[in-house]
Amino acid sequence: MNKLYIFFLLNFLFSDSTLCLNKFYNHNKSFFNSQVFHFKAIVDDSFNSPLSIFIDKKNRYKIEYNHKIIIADNYRIINYSPKEKQLFIDKPDTILNNLIFSISDSLSFKNFLKKNHFNYNNFKVFYSNDCYDVDSVLVNISNRLLKLNNVSIDTLKIQSLDSVFHLNIDENKVFKYDFR
Repeated sequence: MNKLYIFFLLNFLFSDSTLCLNKFYNHNKSFFNSQVFHFKAIVDDSFNSPLSIFIDKKNRYKIEYNHKIIIADNYRIINYSPKEKQLFIDKPDTILNNLIFSISDSLSFKNFLKKNHFNYNNFKVFYSNDCYDVDSVLVNISNRLLKLNNVSIDTLKIQSLDSVFHLNIDENKVFKYDFR
């Protein structure tokens, strides 16, 4: 289910509104020159769960959602649950990786948007009045409504990017499962 939320958060950028899409893209061009992108939203569920995605141009990303931390690159995916003290390591999810990493290159990203690879009739993006920001995203999948509120896109400028993509845990104090 986490992949579903992530998938649709990223897909808020793939809407039908060409005018707003162009305004949004042109206003946020500098965003694509940054080394690390940060997407945030609130999943409108019974808990109003925050969702946070960090994407590094070095082909790695970090997702924080529902008390879980997922860190992935082209070689592995790590899923850590602090509450259960469990660490799962598996082979990378290439479909999710391709989707997330398509955002890191400005030209391919814009082409990706124009081709509208994800043509869902049940997918609606609500932009701000000036089309510079996304207010919310509404998705209807199999009669299940998913709403993402307070969507924001930002960049990170920090000295050590590795600190963002590193789990600060003692692996001897968690249950570790390596499925690679």
